[in-house]
Amino acid sequence: MAIVLTLVIILAIFAGIALIARRQGNRLLSEGKLRVRDLQFVDRAEVFRLREVEYPAVKEALLAADYGSSRVRIEEAEGKAALIYRTGAWRAVLRLEEEVGYEYHYAFFFVDWATRRGLPARPDTMNMVLTTVEKTMEALDPEMRMQVRQRPAQEAKMPSWL
Repeated sequence: MAIVLTLVIILAIFAGIALIARRQGNRLLSEGKLRVRDLQFVDRAEVFRLREVEYPAVKEALLAADYGSSRVRIEEAEGKAALIYRTGAWRAVLRLEEEVGYEYHYAFFFVDWATRRGLPARPDTMNMVLTTVEKTMEALDPEMRMQVRQRPAQEAKMPSWL
């Protein structure tokens, strides 16, 4: 009887934790701090094409953005037009890839992350940061175009200049 009671209590605790996590996720979605994504987003690069928005303006806006409870640290890559995003569980890069006339192409991609059971350990914070980057780019250029592509194999690990 004691074993059954213990199991019921453990199941109730896990159900409570799941309910709280779901409510928090729904709250973040309704507040616009998260966007609905499949888990494959960590394997993709998002390329933002902004007109007449040079790197210093992008850097300033992204450093000033509110990343919510993600606890992300952002630093500029020395000598590169790139920002490095870090948490204890993952790293990402936003870099200026190309300048075509007055159009600037910035790529954001995750370079490595901790896993749990083969899945990213913190997809919630990864999604929150990506959503903030997307919204910041949209605010800088409301006519911004975005392209999603697979990361080339060399981007699947940390670039040597980081």
